Amino acid sequence: DPGHTLQKNSLTLMRAEAPLQEQRIKMKICKAGVFEDLAQILEGKWEGYTAEVVCAIVDGLLKDNKDGLEYGLTSKMINGLKKVLSVDQSKIKKFHLAALARYTVYGSDEQRDELYKMNVLPVLAAQFTHPDKLVVADAVIAVNNLVLGGARLTDSELPHPYLETMDQRNLDGVTQLYKIFRSSTDDTTKRNAAICIGRLYKALPLPRNFSR
Repeated sequence: DPGHTLQKNSLTLMRAEAPLQEQRIKMKICKAGVFEDLAQILEGKWEGYTAEVVCAIVDGLLKDNKDGLEYGLTSKMINGLKKVLSVDQSKIKKFHLAALARYTVYGSDEQRDELYKMNVLPVLAAQFTHPDKLVVADAVIAVNNLVLGGARLTDSELPHPYLETMDQRNLDGVTQLYKIFRSSTDDTTKRNAAICIGRLYKALPLPRNFSR
């Protein structure tokens, strides 16, 4: 099958059916090793459509299936999803981000910290400058979820452990969050950006320019 027709047809079918299944069926699929298979596809050379389908399947399997997350929380799967988001921003759509964002929604604080250790935070924060405001909104939510987990795992009197990563010069995540807060016309995104900044600066004063 040099054209991978069988694989493409299987992925298309799973994309359509996975989100419709009951949670117990989704769990059986997760336990059967589907994430390893999907991760292997992303490890190879894939076309844009293939990445779109894989992301949709992951998102569909995890939606309303929090218990399935542990089976997909492998470095191989996460690296594959990071790879999808590491291309030119013009090729990244909302559905590409949805899969990785789903991990941050359903993950426990410990699982969110695992995602942080897998360097997911910079990949998500890089989408703050995306031209699509829907992608930006989802990126803010996902980063805020990770930051919340990190805050709750750290003594309230200590600085946030992720602040240094977010403040890296090549990422400038905190400044980008502030720009989103100032410029966004969406109240939810504006609020999420403000909350995220507040959590990042727990136990520390806000930079002076943030109060202008």
